[in-house]
Amino acid sequence: MEHMQDSMDYHSHDFFELVYIIDGEIDHYLNGKPIHVKSGDYFIIDVNSKHKYSAKNNKLCHIFNCLFYSEAIDKTMKHCNSFKSLIENYLIKFNISILRYDPTAYVFHDDDGRILSLLKRIYTESNNSYYGYTEIIRCTLIDILISTMRKITDYDKTINNDSPTEYIINAISENFNKNITLTNICKPLNYSLPYISSKFKQDTGYSFTEYLQKYRIEHSLRLLSNTDMKIIDIAYSIGYNDINFFGILFKKYVNMTPSQFRKVSRSNMSI
Repeated sequence: MEHMQDSMDYHSHDFFELVYIIDGEIDHYLNGKPIHVKSGDYFIIDVNSKHKYSAKNNKLCHIFNCLFYSEAIDKTMKHCNSFKSLIENYLIKFNISILRYDPTAYVFHDDDGRILSLLKRIYTESNNSYYGYTEIIRCTLIDILISTMRKITDYDKTINNDSPTEYIINAISENFNKNITLTNICKPLNYSLPYISSKFKQDTGYSFTEYLQKYRIEHSLRLLSNTDMKIIDIAYSIGYNDINFFGILFKKYVNMTPSQFRKVSRSNMSI
């Protein structure tokens, strides 16, 4: 949505917001810290972050606002409440450990106008609502997010095949439905277990067990949404033989039971 903006008081919201400065200048205050932004700059505001705008010299600023819920990327992501979790989703699959900066505390610049062009495409598709428009919006939004994350990616890390964190993440994605442990995964690596455990937590923000559980639950979300598999079979397929433990874990991450989630996820998704 394009509009003119002079100022806005402190507020927060339960959705993500991408703000693009088309012309003019503003001071953006995020959680109390001011950031100056000008034409061609854009930034991403996380869920529940307190922020406000203040136009420079009391002049109107022409901005483009893209507001979206995590379900715009994947309807199984209703439980997602942070941008970092969003970009780790299987449709984006961005490894946050290779980011040099926090993407929701950084001002990006659109050097060639491509990001603005993609935002305008989302706006046009949303207004026209032709058949398949939600899929085009989803794909375009993913394009924007991945292109943006590239701007703050540490490329040295992407080509470092010796990274223990990358090794563990790949091992989880290939063996998440098996009885795997950090000890077994890391036997080929020449690092101590305490070091690897600490390094993995530092790079991902999760312990090995937390990451594995999150990965399994996210996989179960897709199965619940897109298949008619029995819940007990889904639990087995992601590595849990105890259906009760799966139910407890699922509710911890999603805040509802698997059957409740299946019902909700099959309702129409809105963007």
